[in-house]
This record gives sequence, C-alpha cells and structure tokens, in this order.
Amino acid sequence: MTEHHEDSHTTTLDPRFFDGTGTLTPQESAPGLSVGTVHFDAACRNHWHTHPVAQILVVTRGLGLYQEQGEAARLLQPGDIVTIGKDVNHWHGACANHSMEHVAVTLKDVDGNAVTWGRSVSDEEYEAANATIDEHFTTSPTTNARAMDTRVTAGHDRLGTFAPEFAHLNDDILFGEVWSRQEQLSARDRSLVTVISLISSGILDSSLRFHLQTAKNNGITRQEIAEAVTHAAFYVGWPKAWAAFTMAKEIWD
Repeated sequence: MTEHHEDSHTTTLDPRFFDGTGTLTPQESAPGLSVGTVHFDAACRNHWHTHPVAQILVVTRGLGLYQEQGEAARLLQPGDIVTIGKDVNHWHGACANHSMEHVAVTLKDVDGNAVTWGRSVSDEEYEAANATIDEHFTTSPTTNARAMDTRVTAGHDRLGTFAPEFAHLNDDILFGEVWSRQEQLSARDRSLVTVISLISSGILDSSLRFHLQTAKNNGITRQEIAEAVTHAAFYVGWPKAWAAFTMAKEIWD
C-alpha cells in the first residue's frame, strides 16, 4: 500500500501491522505518551500486539471489536473505554460491516517503545469475533435485527474517485454509523422511517427497492408495510403509493 496524506498529519494505516484500510492522525502529547485517532474502514483490524506499559482506547464512532488472547471478543460502541494492561496480547478493529474510530492513548517505556507487534488476526478468528455482533443484534432488547446485512459500498464503488467525501459520508457515516445507533432507534424503525421518507419525496427507483428489501430483512411484515403505505398515501399522494405497492408486492410475495 502506498502511503498518502489526507492532511498534513493523517496517513494511511501501515499494512505491516493492519489488515484492511484506514487512517491514523497523531495528536500532540506529553513525553512518554503516544496519542492518535485511528479510523478503521469496515473489516479493518490491527494485528495481535502488546504494550510494554499500558494503553487506553476511547471509541468515538461506529462499531468495532476488541479481543484479548484467550477471551471472547467484545463489542465496541461510541463512548466505550478500554484499558489494556502491560503485556496483554490483544487486537482491535472495525466490524465486518461497519467502520470504527477510536482515540488511542499509549504509554511508552523508558526506551520510548509503545508497542510490540505479533501475527495477523486470522480470518477464522475475525469471523468468530464478528459472530459476537450477530448475537448482540439478535438478542438486544432495543432492536429486532441488524441494520444492514452487508456493508454498503455504493458510494465508494460509484463515486470514490469523483466525490470521495460524499462516498465516505454515504458508506461510512450514514450506513456505517447512523444506521448502527440501535439504542436510539431500532433498525426496524429506521427502515420504516426511511421507506416512507423516500415515498413522500417521490423517490421510487432502486433506492426505494433497496430500502424496502432492507425493511423486510429488518422484520417489517407484509401487513405492516401495507398499512404504513396505505396510511402515508393520504398525505403523500395516491400515485406514489401505487408505485410503492407495486415494488413492495414483488419483494414480500
């Protein structure tokens, strides 16, 4: 991977120690400390590693994973704080379908060392860790389903080189972070809000089809979508409702 600069300080993650893509933005810190903001794109994670003194992680965005050797993986969400002790072998990174960002504060030893890198996290280890996320979204009382079954990459695929910031906002922020805020509003409810918003705006193309399918995946039943569109028809217009029903019938039948 060729290193590039997002600004005067931000660099891409070193492929010797990370699998996947992301960025590192170092922050000013006191002697004996290494402080930086790490952004992990979906499915990006670092290698197994240890710290000679200690490290603190503060999760600021998205959904991620943290795992210590011999322990089950832990789900990381915005606001979570992880304290990592001396010589604890561990790894952390983004979930398979969500980006994640955290601030890392790492104490250095007397020789200025902050980390000792080990091997890559195997695909089997990473898949097992992501199973923790599946279980969380299945059993959490605040949600009936996962927000998205697969990572959304439409922005990067179609506009990545032409409008990279828009692509980032679409894939990583809207679908990677906003949709993941399950405690505030479940994926099921977000789907219903999105479908009705699209219909009312007259957006009756592939975007609506995608969100109707997502609504079904998130637990909206045939009866519920029919009632929701019928109710909305009185406010958004009969022709829009007809178009939405035609598409919904194909998905639910």
